[in-house]
Amino acid sequence: MWLFRRLEDIKDTDRDRVGGKAAALALLAKKGGRVPPGGCITVQAFRDFLSFNGLVGKIAIELGRKELKDMRWEEMWDASQRIRNLVNGGTFPPDMLREITSFANTLLGGKSAAVRSSSLSEDSASASYAGVHESCVDVKGEKAVMESVLHVWASLWSDAALLYKKELGFDPASGGMAVILQKLVRGEVSGVVFSLDPVRGGGIVIEAVPGLNKRLVDGRTEPHRWSVERGSGGRISYSPPSSSAKRSGKKTAGLLKAERVREVARLALSAEKLFRSPQDVEWTFRKKDLFTLQSRPITTTPDAGLSKRSVFDLSLKRSFENLLELRRRIEGELLPAMAEETRRMRDEDPDEMSDAELAREIERRTAVLARWNRTYWNEFIPYGHGARLFGRVYNDLVKPRDPHEFVELLRTGRTLSMQRDAILAEMSAMVRRGKPSLMAVRKGGPTGAARFDALRKRLFSQFGMISGDLEDHRKLAAFLAKMPFGPRKGKPGGRAAAAGLEKRFLSRFPKKDRRRGLELLDLARSSYTMRDDDNVYLAGIERELKKAADEARRRIDEGLVHGGSKRTLSALLRQKLVSGLHKPPARGKTGLARERGAAEVRAKQLRGQPASKGIVRGKARVVVDPGQIKDLERGEILVCDSIGPEMTYAVSVAGGIVERRGGMLIHGAIVAREYGIPCVTGVPDAAYAIRTGDDLTVDGYLGVVTIRKRPM
Repeated sequence: MWLFRRLEDIKDTDRDRVGGKAAALALLAKKGGRVPPGGCITVQAFRDFLSFNGLVGKIAIELGRKELKDMRWEEMWDASQRIRNLVNGGTFPPDMLREITSFANTLLGGKSAAVRSSSLSEDSASASYAGVHESCVDVKGEKAVMESVLHVWASLWSDAALLYKKELGFDPASGGMAVILQKLVRGEVSGVVFSLDPVRGGGIVIEAVPGLNKRLVDGRTEPHRWSVERGSGGRISYSPPSSSAKRSGKKTAGLLKAERVREVARLALSAEKLFRSPQDVEWTFRKKDLFTLQSRPITTTPDAGLSKRSVFDLSLKRSFENLLELRRRIEGELLPAMAEETRRMRDEDPDEMSDAELAREIERRTAVLARWNRTYWNEFIPYGHGARLFGRVYNDLVKPRDPHEFVELLRTGRTLSMQRDAILAEMSAMVRRGKPSLMAVRKGGPTGAARFDALRKRLFSQFGMISGDLEDHRKLAAFLAKMPFGPRKGKPGGRAAAAGLEKRFLSRFPKKDRRRGLELLDLARSSYTMRDDDNVYLAGIERELKKAADEARRRIDEGLVHGGSKRTLSALLRQKLVSGLHKPPARGKTGLARERGAAEVRAKQLRGQPASKGIVRGKARVVVDPGQIKDLERGEILVCDSIGPEMTYAVSVAGGIVERRGGMLIHGAIVAREYGIPCVTGVPDAAYAIRTGDDLTVDGYLGVVTIRKRPM
């Protein structure tokens, strides 16, 4: 059987069995390169494993929930985690397990290993997308080696691999994965070298870190960097890590002396000559010996072929250390600054400003919102990766049957949305008891219930944009009358269950590493909460801009301004609209307002992503514009494009949620889980397949929405 081969036994014609990376290493070794001893578990073993565990069909189901071209990155991450769990939870056929472990033991001799991917689709002349598949370094022992093999196999469907396949138009189910096993070379200095600068072209680029390359690849250590002119004696320029305080030549010599820099450069040029294309070569120095760990082609610049959004999505994956720094900045600097900015705006009443002052204030608030929007995308959104990083580690260590189980450890019930909704629930309870009466609330003045009036003031001053409609006292009274008596807390026993999961998670760490596990969990909880809270903070600033703009519009409409003041205010109102506030709801294929055909032939069952557990049946309420959320009745199924911060106050009324946007860590999914409401996301056809009044069943376990009957 073609289950494994030593590198020296791999032929040029074996690429379809061992993948591009293994074939390249074998050729390098044959041509005299210093390559660590190793071998390859072939693609045949991978396919036999999938067949033995019945995974081909299960993976097809996960990839078939939605066409890859319509998936957002968050949905790809979710699908990847579910597939990863399927593979990691599989078992090796007994004969295969015996043969591979025997091969690995003979090859490694009990030493630590590097376990690397070698897929059929990567590292070819037409597609070299480095870093999307798994590599495990410093792996020791049979069990650890075999677990690493599973991780590598599963990484054929990593979120990054799926994103690249989407951009390049590849079939997500295509390809196969071989695995390279090599003796670990524990070098003193390791790095990568590009025989041609992938960004600017021209020279050779070398990046290096002390110790193993894993520190460079996973972003934990910022590299030293050299640029070398092509040619044997090319001029060298050096750039230290930005965190380095010293930029002396002594610092350069301490990591790599000039002769070693040139030796690495010559290695890159020889690989380029051998493979007849520019190469990205991974290397390490052990004492005086330079080892080649892998070589792959550089087809173009790293981002070529990818949309700007895909490049941004790939940048969201951050190291633990980077996330810790983001947390320090967000919690210690940015959130207090946002809160202070909102408070300052709230204290400056637009009604009392002159026309000129109001014009300047609209301009200032527009700029403030634009600045915080940039911060949101540059820092808050990347911080959301903390929850995903934890989920990946949790699933790898615990191997739960449910790949979403880790979320139960992250739910704190302390999000700003939950705090806000607790205020609404208390106000609702007071109204239901008759103190104050609904009539008093509808009148809008003091109700005679001091606690109620204080809560109402806090609601609109502290929590930003709830909904412009609820500032109308009659509509607020109507909503409080139908809101559930008290907030739902999710499923019973949630805290005890989470404590059990936490204990199980930490038990997977060696005692010396459990503190690290606790730090990762604490970071993930902060990241998960922030994924909801950042919207509320931003909405507070947005609301204050809206107040100023509404006051300007009122003066213009009522003829209270003249001449230049009117023109200035009108121009700033147009600027405010351009800034993105109150844009009309999305239309067309990505929105909820698609045109329905005359016959209205609609599906009976829709598939999406499971985002919050549970099964519920109820009538649909399709919400196209956020202002329609007030029409949601208790127990109805909310069907929408996505749940924004101005809509979440009404989630406690819903019986279930169906969203067009997908992802288990998007805003609406987080809120749904906090309330224990079944939720399915990523349903592209929800807009025209569901209409208000339809009888729906939402299955948050399987990600299925069933239209059970169609009212005439």
